[in-house]
Parts: sequence; structure tokens; C-alpha cells
Amino acid sequence: MNVVETLELNKYGYYPFSPFYKNESFELIFQKINSFYQYQRDVANLDSSKQIISIPEITKIYVQPSEPFAQGLDTTFLLLKLREPLHLLPESSLNGYVSFPISLSLFVSDKEDKIHHIDTFSILKPKLALYSNPHNGIICRYWETSFSSEIPDEKLFSTGILELNINNPTSSKVVISQLVLNFSYMEIYFKPTTCKTSARVKIISDKFAETEFITPSGLDGYNKSIDLIPTKILTSSKYLMEFGL
Repeated sequence: MNVVETLELNKYGYYPFSPFYKNESFELIFQKINSFYQYQRDVANLDSSKQIISIPEITKIYVQPSEPFAQGLDTTFLLLKLREPLHLLPESSLNGYVSFPISLSLFVSDKEDKIHHIDTFSILKPKLALYSNPHNGIICRYWETSFSSEIPDEKLFSTGILELNINNPTSSKVVISQLVLNFSYMEIYFKPTTCKTSARVKIISDKFAETEFITPSGLDGYNKSIDLIPTKILTSSKYLMEFGL
């Protein structure tokens, strides 16, 4: 009787192929059936999914951090609720960090080393929020976090680090209790056990602000996650918050 090894999922990146992978929060199972595979993903206390993959042989799998999709909901907006409001004095700026939720994307590699995306999921149950009002608002992935001058702790496979640059060029004091960003333009970079991105916020008035994801600094040793959202070449990467800060 052959004993099949179960590989522990403990980092982002490549793993040699095995029929079984596990982590404290989820399991991945591959069953070879003739010329294809049946793939099953089980997330503890959340969901389970099965699918057939038309690939004759899998040589490796690849796990990366991805944009914070809300499974089953077509939205690309993230609302960050700040536990402590930020008070920006006139003509001032703040630089710091917050945490943000991530999704996990799974790819399989064939004999020719081509990789194929087969699944994206979250091990956190997504929370949702409506920005604006019920008639013309947008549904966002909701995340509560704290702003800090130090890099916050992150949980592998669950959260990442978002570096924020907030600028108030106006002549008024502005209070920020929430930020809304369009993660269509998010760039995620990762090392084996950490991931990060960056964004900037420009205050326009006490009720308006412009948010935008940008390329983070300090990328030595980092890999860039494969973008799962087609680039919107003819649209702006900036989002105008016009329903309150």
C-alpha cells in the first residue's frame, strides 16, 4: 500500500505536486481520473468547492496572494474602516501602514511549465459595506483596521500590508474615518511569508478625496502577483470619494 505524502502549505510560491496539501485553515486535494484531475478545496468553517481540470499531468502548484475579491459578488472596491479617525491639519501629510484582506489564487503547472489559474478563494468570510446611499452607492469589501507608523502584524494567507501616503494640501483640517479604493489597480508583491501593496490619498475637501493604488517601494527580493483583473487602459486608476471620508 502506497502512502501519499501530505504537503504543508506554509508559504507563497511554488510547491512540488502532491495529491494532498493542508494548512490549519484549508486543504487542497487533487485526484487523478484517467486524463484529467478532480480538484477539491475545503476552507475550514467556510466553504467547499470541487471542479474538473482538463490537464493530463500536474507537475507543480503555485499559490499567490491576490486582490481582496468577495466571492460571489462582482465588486472591485475595498472600504477600509479606521478604528481611530485620522486628523490631518491644513497642508500636512501622513505616512503609515494598515492591514488589508487578501484572496488566495491557485495555479497548476503542466509538463511544459505553463501555469494555469484554477481557483481564487478567501479563508476569511468577507464582510460587505455600502458606500453612499442605497440608491446610488457601491458595494465594497469591508475591512476594519488601524493606522500605524509601524508595519503591522499580518497573517499568512489572510492579510497583507498596505502602505498609505495621505496628503492634505487644503487650508482646512480634515478628519478621515474611512477610505474607499478601487482594487482593480492594486499591485501586490510578495515574499514567501509576507505580501504588500501601496496607495496614496489626496484630500480635496472635508468631504472629498482621491484614492489610488501605486507601486510600492523597497521591492528587492519580492515577486509580483499575477494580475487577475484585466487592465482598464482607457480608464483612470484614481477613485473619487464623494460621499464622505
